Parts: sequence; structure tokens; C-alpha cells
Amino acid sequence: MIDEKKLIERIYSMSDTCNLFRWRKPKKIKQGLVAIIAREPKIGEWIPCSERLPEEYDSMFAEIKGTDKWNDAMFEKISDDVNVTVEYENGKRKVMTLHTIDGEWKTDRFVKFKVIAWQPLPDVYHEQSNED
Repeated sequence: MIDEKKLIERIYSMSDTCNLFRWRKPKKIKQGLVAIIAREPKIGEWIPCSERLPEEYDSMFAEIKGTDKWNDAMFEKISDDVNVTVEYENGKRKVMTLHTIDGEWKTDRFVKFKVIAWQPLPDVYHEQSNED
């Protein structure tokens, strides 16, 4: 994930970058880069489920779908865990971690709620080395 605002500021502050590479239309190139960045997930940004769900990947069962080894307990696609904002029937909202399976949110909870938005999990903390 990126810090969109910082990256865009850096692109616009690099006035000599396009000249360095002898690009003929530096303004259009910068605008194109900014447009690409705008489409990517941002740090701390919630993505409404109505807009899109997390990307799913083939599960370990995917290669046997359509064979006689396939059963109802198996699934074809799964997403990474993500943070989600859920809304309960009483209107209360809470953040939890879930993932999707075949385009549906997977939960083992018996309380009814609706997932309204999600965001990728942050990176794992790593201590910085003092050795340089």
C-alpha cells in the first residue's frame, strides 16, 4: 500500500524527472501516473463493499473442482484476511477481520451483521536494525 498524497506530491515536485528521461509530454505523463495511483488502495482507506470485494485467489481445492473428488465442503476461491467494518441489526458498527470464500464473507458467528466496507491489513511490524 502507498501513501497516495505523499507520492503524488513527490511526482509533481520532480519537475526535472521528465526532462532527465527526455519524455516529450511531462505534464501528461505526470497526470497518467497520478491517475494510476488514484485507483490503488490507500493507507487507512476503507473500500465500500458496494464498490468491490477483496481479490480472491485459487484455493487448494480449485484444481479438483468438477471432478468426482469435489464435495460441498470445498471452495474454489479465497481472499486474504482483511479488516472489515460490520453493521449489526441495531445499527452498531464494529471492526473485525474476515475473508471471502467464493465471493461471500466467511464468518463463524451466529449474530447477524452486514459487512459494509473493508481494507487490507497493515504490514507486520519489523524492528529496524541499528546496524548501518
